Amino acid sequence: TEAQRAADRNDTRTLYKIARELSGAGSNTGVPIQDKNGKTLLTEEEQNARWVEHFRETLNQPEPQELFTFPEEFPSDPEVDCGIISETEIISAIKTLKNHKAAGLDQIPA
Repeated sequence: TEAQRAADRNDTRTLYKIARELSGAGSNTGVPIQDKNGKTLLTEEEQNARWVEHFRETLNQPEPQELFTFPEEFPSDPEVDCGIISETEIISAIKTLKNHKAAGLDQIPA
């Protein structure tokens, strides 16, 4: 089977993908939502009402009494060596990248 071939090739990514598909394990959408007193909310209507309550409390905060004041002068930029990049530095940077991770919309890889 495809799973056996993936295991023989030590292709754990494909192997786990197949295992997830076969087991039907999906995202954990069945996480119980509780009200403020710890009572589990069973209906979707109760859960949605709790989410509305949560975000109203979280996002509708009073303005702070005291605002942060920034210093007049910011510290100077640190000294950075902008010289030629060595091959060793490039190899080291490439080795720190994660496999199978592409850059997002901001062009910064995960």
